[in-house]
Parts: sequence; structure tokens; C-alpha cells
Amino acid sequence: LLLGSNVADTMPPFVQHLQGARDAGGLIVVDPRRSATAALAAGGAGLHLQPTPGTDMALLLGIAHVVVHEGLADRDYIDRRTDGYRSLVRSLNAWWPERVQSATGVPAELVRDTARRLAEGVRQARAGLSAGGTYILTGRGVEQHIDGTDTATAAINLSLLLGLPGSTHSGYGTLTGQGNGQGGREHGQKSDQLPGYRKITDPAAREHVAAVWGVAPDQLPGPGLPAVEMLKSLGRPGGVRCLFVHGSNIAVS
Repeated sequence: LLLGSNVADTMPPFVQHLQGARDAGGLIVVDPRRSATAALAAGGAGLHLQPTPGTDMALLLGIAHVVVHEGLADRDYIDRRTDGYRSLVRSLNAWWPERVQSATGVPAELVRDTARRLAEGVRQARAGLSAGGTYILTGRGVEQHIDGTDTATAAINLSLLLGLPGSTHSGYGTLTGQGNGQGGREHGQKSDQLPGYRKITDPAAREHVAAVWGVAPDQLPGPGLPAVEMLKSLGRPGGVRCLFVHGSNIAVS
């Protein structure tokens, strides 16, 4: 299940990793548009759900409602590894598929079909009937709504209901807007990080990276300015004297 990301345009090399899902008829793309990624689900390769823009959270709540009320949730996983299940179920009770259809425009049967496909992927993987499992991936398109935090939480809750995180066959993850964003972070191109998402203020992380680079830990710089603070420093004493921007609209984003 892929929400909020048009990977066919923004990170084409990633598309090859969707082939197994397509071959199994299990690529489910959520996008109001008929995007290049949504086209990958055509011809029996999966489903394209087209919710009204801004209604991704309602769609996720509806899918989770079906998972709970059709007995598709992994109760053993929930009991062992989560808390708050009862309060979650109460919050889902108002989002039956027909109401979700009226809020999102996605037919109720597609909501049910999506929930069942996600649960079936888990069941087959757990039983050893297939090499794959079920993955839920969210991107910037759902995270940057006004209710983006709640939408991401709804996706995480759905993943927990299905028992995806921490399993050997399935998972949950997030995607950056472009492939370079992910790669840049992994290489330490962020003002408060070293490669591998290590905090630049962590003495152990500094010692490890310095050893790899063949320098003394105290030669590594401290945290740099966050983007907003960097922009504020422009033209001020001690601030940035020259700023070269390539491929980004930082005043907006």
C-alpha cells in the first residue's frame, strides 16, 4: 500500500522493487490523480484508490475499521507489542466503509478489498505460502496536509493492527519526496547528523566516524544551523555571506 508518493516520477529506480507486488496483483496506490505510479497498478497489477484530496486519513481509518471488525487484525501481536488498542477501536467505530465512501469518494467495496488484501499478504507470508508480505509506505503527500501528523499516525496504527513492524516478512516505512533526500540524510548531509543518521553531538558517534575518516574526533564540527535559522542569518554579522541554491525553493519549503 503506497500513499502520498509518486515514485515512478520522483525516484524511478525504486519502481523495480514494486515488481513482486505487481506480479502478485497486490500493488495498491492511493492518489487522487492518475499518476505514473498509479498506472503501475493497472491491468490486474493491483488497485488504484482515488480519494478526494485531503481525505487520506479518513481512508486509512476506514481500512483499519474493516481490519478490526472483520477479524483481520493480528491480536497476538497487538497484545504483546502495543497498547491503546481499545481506545483505537472506539475511534474507528465511526468510520465504516459506507461513511468513508461519502467522505473520500472511494467505493466502500474497494475499502473492504484493500483491507482484505493487506491482511491476506500477511497471512500468506506467515504461513510460508509466499516470499513476500505486506508493506505500507507513506510519503510527503500525506504527511504535509494540515492533519499530516494524524494521517501518518493512522497509517502507523493500521500497520500495527496488521502486525507489520518488526516482523520478518512485512513492514512499514516512509519515503522522502525525492530519492536524493533519503540518500543525502544517509550520507550525513544534514546540519545535525553524521553518516548513518548518527547525531553529531553523540561522543560515541563522533569517535566512530572520525576513526573511519582517519581524523581526530575534535576535528569534526558541531551542529550547523537549521534551514530557517540559516535564512535569518543572511546579511547579519557572522551570518551566511553567500548562498547558492540549486533545485530547491527554500523560502517556501
